[in-house]
Amino acid sequence: MNRYFCPESEDGEALLARAQPPVLQEEPEHPTLGKEFKIVFVSTVTLTVLFLALCVVLTLLAGKEPPPLYEKLVTGLFDLVKIGAGTFLGLLGGKRLQA
Repeated sequence: MNRYFCPESEDGEALLARAQPPVLQEEPEHPTLGKEFKIVFVSTVTLTVLFLALCVVLTLLAGKEPPPLYEKLVTGLFDLVKIGAGTFLGLLGGKRLQA
């Protein structure tokens, strides 16, 4: 209305009522997880941790000068760790976007 108004007046109450944002429906706190999602997620996390542990142990066993084939094995295991990390982060992000 481009003027000052008294909130207790009839015009003021009408303006305040129109200015109130609409009440939004509450969204659920957490998305529901299916058993298939849980199986895939837990197996992905488990395999990622396993590959990371293997990578660290094999690197410690190799010493300062590992043979080229041994180095390629460790590099391949570390690639699997990176793939697993991307997978479970993608699963979490996709589930969050779905909610």
